[in-house]
Amino acid sequence: CRSMKANTVRLQLHALAYNLANFFRTLVLPDEVGHWSLTTLREKVIKIGAKIIAHARYTVFQMAEVAVPARFEIETRDIEYLRHGDTALAARLYQPKGQGPFPALIDVHGGAWASGDRLNNAPLDEALAKSGIVVLAIDFRMPPQHRYPASIADINFATRWLKAHAQEFGSRRELVGGLGTSSGAHQLLLSALLPDDPRYAALPLAGEDARLPYLVLCWPISDPLARYR
Repeated sequence: CRSMKANTVRLQLHALAYNLANFFRTLVLPDEVGHWSLTTLREKVIKIGAKIIAHARYTVFQMAEVAVPARFEIETRDIEYLRHGDTALAARLYQPKGQGPFPALIDVHGGAWASGDRLNNAPLDEALAKSGIVVLAIDFRMPPQHRYPASIADINFATRWLKAHAQEFGSRRELVGGLGTSSGAHQLLLSALLPDDPRYAALPLAGEDARLPYLVLCWPISDPLARYR
């Protein structure tokens, strides 16, 4: 666990506890479960078990050493990339030291659409940067304070922002791609598939679009309705 940030461990344990608590809270509400058959109960147990396994796999991924050869020293710093009124949205930049241009990635974290932050994937982001990839891991607005499509509008803007600043970070706009994990992969996919959708491209930034030549989507929730069912 030595490469693991303590707050990331807490976030994943919190997610596991939330899934368990949510399920058992439902079980103790007779008016909701009194009509359940054994088949329905079994299906509910299977669904919560699948969620627990998914979160456990994610935690193991985050806690493991990332086996990517380190070829560069890196610089790491936080940057404000967007502001909504008095609320600033930050991004963590991981930048290799050396001759570019380097490929670049916009990193969109998971967290069941409603939790997590730009440090969720820190071990992976650091390893990618040391291998020669610029990574910009972003915070974005989330429920319950901010409803759809606020998060995707922020992701869309961050994509355009990274492309606009790519040269400053040792990359080029055409080398910018996307990395997303879990629900973050789902939201990144929405932005990339519909980069000019007025709901997603609502935040102005002249001269750039949110089109990306490649995406890396790790365990994406590409069909949330199917998962819900």
